[in-house]
Order: sequence, then C-alpha cells, then structure tokens
Amino acid sequence: MLKIAVFLDYSNVHLLGHDLYSPNLNRWTTHIDPRLIADRIVELTAIGSELERVHLFRGSPDFQRDPEAAKLFREEQLRWGTDPKVAARYEPMLYGCGRDVPKESGVDMRLGLDLVDAARSHAFDKIVLFSGDSDLVPAVEEVMKTTTPLELAAWSDGNEMPGNVLTEICRRKRFRLWTHRLNDEDFWSCQDRPLRTAA
Repeated sequence: MLKIAVFLDYSNVHLLGHDLYSPNLNRWTTHIDPRLIADRIVELTAIGSELERVHLFRGSPDFQRDPEAAKLFREEQLRWGTDPKVAARYEPMLYGCGRDVPKESGVDMRLGLDLVDAARSHAFDKIVLFSGDSDLVPAVEEVMKTTTPLELAAWSDGNEMPGNVLTEICRRKRFRLWTHRLNDEDFWSCQDRPLRTAA
C-alpha cells in the first residue's frame, strides 16, 4: 500500500470552498472535517493507496478577544484530536493593528517548513498539498527537489480546470504536478457537522 500524507491549510481550504459553493451563507455555517476530506483525496489517488497522516494547519482564536470563535475552535480541536491520523499545528491568531477581523500568522510558514521536512524524510510514498496560498510556492519548489512525489488538491466549479492561486502559479512555472479535482459534492459530504441555519 502507498502511504499518503495530506497537508491541509485548513482556513484557506474552508474559505475557498465556502465562497465557491455557498457564498450566500455565513462562513461559520460550514466546517470541513479534516479526516473526511483527506480520505476523499486518497480515494482519488492511485489504487492501493491509504491515508497515513493528515497534517492540519490552522490559526487559533484567542478566548478573551473572540470567545465564540474560540469555543467553536476548542470543540473542533478536541474532536479532531481523537483521530490518531490527524496531526494538528495551531498558531495564535494575530489581533489588533487596525484590523476588523483577526488574521492567521505563521500558519503558512509552519506548513511550508513541515512540508519540506516530510518530503526530505521520505516517510511517505506521496504527499498531497491542499491549499490555494501562493506563499507556499517556495516550499513546493523545495519539495520538488526531493524524490517524494507531490500532488495538489483544489476545489473545482466543474466547468474549468481545477484551480486557485497556488495551482495557477505552479502551472505557469510549468511544474508537473497532478491536481485532484474536488467539487461541491465533496465539499458538502465532508462537512464536520450538519449544516446549521444562520441566525
């Protein structure tokens, strides 16, 4: 069996999917289950593949500054932490500096570093990166210098090639990276919980 690792840029994946498939709903009404989406990606890879690890990267809200988001985050953190195949890295959210909403800080850097380390370690037969962030292009370039195969995953509207900023930059650089198409059915079937009605 081929051991597959899925690297998941959680907030990026969630927001890109939400804005594509449910733009009229509040963003808090959808939540991707990291294990379900990773399992779906592995189903799309070569026959004889199995999920070895989901590397999850996400910002961590502050309980004092954003108690509602922090409570929801804590519930998900506890739930996802029971899955031995989910390895999560949480970085504190950045608040203040005139921002109306907090911003993730250090998530892309941590993901990129861990992605390169995993590829160099040869711990997996293949790595699939699910993110649309252009900041990860340097990490992708470093992984491609190793012998560990790298593939991408992206949401698709079903009409064109799958894509986001990351996959488009990789295409322009002529990187030969397979991209797994994930659609609205995948998005809804991989929800962490039943869809809640906005207040």
